[in-house]
Order: sequence, then structure tokens, then C-alpha cells
Amino acid sequence: KYVIKNYKIGCDYGTPLLIRFSTMEELVKLNVGGEKFATSKQTLRSIPDTFFTSLLSGRIPLSKDTDGSIFVDRDPKLFQVILNFLRTKELNTRDVDLRLLRLEAEFYGIQPLVCAVKSVKVRAVVQLIPDSHRLNFVRTSCSGQ
Repeated sequence: KYVIKNYKIGCDYGTPLLIRFSTMEELVKLNVGGEKFATSKQTLRSIPDTFFTSLLSGRIPLSKDTDGSIFVDRDPKLFQVILNFLRTKELNTRDVDLRLLRLEAEFYGIQPLVCAVKSVKVRAVVQLIPDSHRLNFVRTSCSGQ
């Protein structure tokens, strides 16, 4: 990946991306469980009152590795799902243990992701209930939590 005149040029699923950063200070390098990630402060701050907003505001002390990346001692595979959720507000659950993902989302304090994981579980349960019994199923909601 290259940075040219405040633009980050990369590739996502074979499609070229052009993302403008006003300054390079907006780029955040993370080392999550030994795997490197790069994202913007805007992405990490996209949901208020989370681990990331606290980390970037200085309320949580930073731990940096030898190349200056912020070190977070968590699961990198699940972090990839979490980072994509912060970027898109969509949840891809393919090959993901939903119980572990919910625990990670709770650790990071990302309530919309916790709700999304619960919603996936609810839809899965509803699909298992025969049509004749679905009227008796009570759906829970994350609103107000």
C-alpha cells in the first residue's frame, strides 16, 4: 500500500480503493494478538464510548510494540470481523464463533455489535421453529441497553 499526497491507495476484494486522509496522523497502526492492522481514527471512533474511543482519548494507557503499533492482547481473527463491522456497520458471520465474537464485542464495548450478534442468534433460532409455532416466539431487542 502506498500513500501519495494524503491519499491511501489499496485494494479490497480486487477493487481499487482511494481513501483520503487529511493528515497521516489519522492513520492508526494496531498489533492485535501479533497480527498487524491499519485503520483510521475515524473508523475506531465511529461508535462512541468504546474501548477504542477511550484508547484514543488517553483514558486507557497505550502499550506500543517495537515498531510503534498499539498493542492489544486479543484475538486477531475476531478483531478482523470487529474492524470490518466498525467500517461498514455490517456483520459477516461466516466461519465465526458467535459466542466468542459476542465476548470480544463486549470487551471492546461495541454495543451495536453485541446486538447484531444476538440478532443473528435469534434469527437462527426462529428458523429452527416450525411455522405453526412461530407466533408463540417472543423476539428480544437490544434497544435501550
